[in-house]
Amino acid sequence: LEAQRVPVKALRTQFEFAPWEPIHTEYSYKYLVSDARALAEATGFRILAEYFDRQGYFMDALFAVDKG
Repeated sequence: LEAQRVPVKALRTQFEFAPWEPIHTEYSYKYLVSDARALAEATGFRILAEYFDRQGYFMDALFAVDKG
């Protein structure tokens, strides 16, 4: 609602925001596990690890560049 200055000590910097300035934090996309694997292969990556929730509803993947 108003101008702000936000210091981030760990980065030794500060950020200034105008009143009502929008802040974009992330894009969230939903893929099937098979889609994530195919995406990695099609874009020159490989999946090093897959992390699932207890119910198997969600998966995070650790991608690495496939140099081979």
